Amino acid sequence: MELYSLSKIRKFIKEVEENPLRFWWETRRMIKWIVEPRYVAEGDSPKIR
Repeated sequence: MELYSLSKIRKFIKEVEENPLRFWWETRRMIKWIVEPRYVAEGDSPKIR
């Protein structure tokens, strides 16, 4: 279990290094989805501040 999660973390870090901008957008979208669920419920894209 420990080794499996460690390899997943390494893979994740590698993906972030290869494409940091995509990672930033994914994280931002995830935070907005958690913070502002009403936009997702309405089918509207969250406002970009």
